[in-house]
Amino acid sequence: MTKIWAWGAAIVLAGILALAWFALPEDHVATGNGQIMIADAAPPPAPAAAGNAMIADTGKPLDAAQRNAELALESGNLFATEKRDPAWASRSEAAIRGVLRHIDYIDQGDLLWIDCKTTVCQVKGAGKEDEATGTMAPVWDALERATAGDTLRGQGLTRSDTTYETPRSREAFIIHYRRLEAAPAR
Repeated sequence: MTKIWAWGAAIVLAGILALAWFALPEDHVATGNGQIMIADAAPPPAPAAAGNAMIADTGKPLDAAQRNAELALESGNLFATEKRDPAWASRSEAAIRGVLRHIDYIDQGDLLWIDCKTTVCQVKGAGKEDEATGTMAPVWDALERATAGDTLRGQGLTRSDTTYETPRSREAFIIHYRRLEAAPAR
């Protein structure tokens, strides 16, 4: 009986030592992970050139994914700094919602957010995985077809960029639209 107690105590002691070894901090200099550092604000990005964009200093054309990423960054920065034109923004939000309403894969509730300013609109939402394929590909295809058409162009909007599968969620998407007509002078 004492042998069983001795073995049991040894196993428990080994388990406690292993847990303590994993839980104790390492003796090295902190790497900065988990710390917030405040930096000076960067200047606003320069406007992207129209047409075929080129990689600076190389003369090589940008691939479509890289160009889309640059447009998404530019549109996001513009959206963050632009004031709202209430009349145009309300009309544009309704037009975008009208197009997205017909896509079965898109969550129409709290997970769909549409906001327009003066020359740019931002749409954030979540798609529902296609049950037949178990993937998001049919969702993105449906969203691509519905948002790139002439319906919104007739409302004075053109899709500038799309981001599918954001780093936070594989179901999330972000779309930016730009105003086709000139913004009113203020």
